[in-house]
Amino acid sequence: MIKIYAYENGVSYHNMVKRSLSIATSSRGVQLPYAHWSDSRWDKPQLVFEDKTVKCNEDAYDDRLMDWDEEAHLRGIEKAKDVLPVRSAANFEAYLQGYYEDPKIKIGKVYTGCNPSGYQYWLFAWRKLNDEKL
Repeated sequence: MIKIYAYENGVSYHNMVKRSLSIATSSRGVQLPYAHWSDSRWDKPQLVFEDKTVKCNEDAYDDRLMDWDEEAHLRGIEKAKDVLPVRSAANFEAYLQGYYEDPKIKIGKVYTGCNPSGYQYWLFAWRKLNDEKL
């Protein structure tokens, strides 16, 4: 069983507090859960995907990526549109690869939750493999 790490007071995923809320998957091809506002377990972000072999060096919320660069966001959507199922680590990884125009990006963690207005958000953590020295 994988323990879930949840955010406390907006602290980055690097400084998580352990919480046994649910089990995360390590399969890239599984559709990840929909965080619904009526379920209080989504009040705090929960880890829903983890690949322990990926040492993440970048992270961002989905809406921030869109705000930072709309053109890159549209590129990411175009790359991810045929990667099924939607809401899967494979789909999010394709989005990030398109966003950054970097086919070597590997997603390592995905968190999801609901903000107070009921909007579901996603937090992605990934590794830019181009940053590695051979």
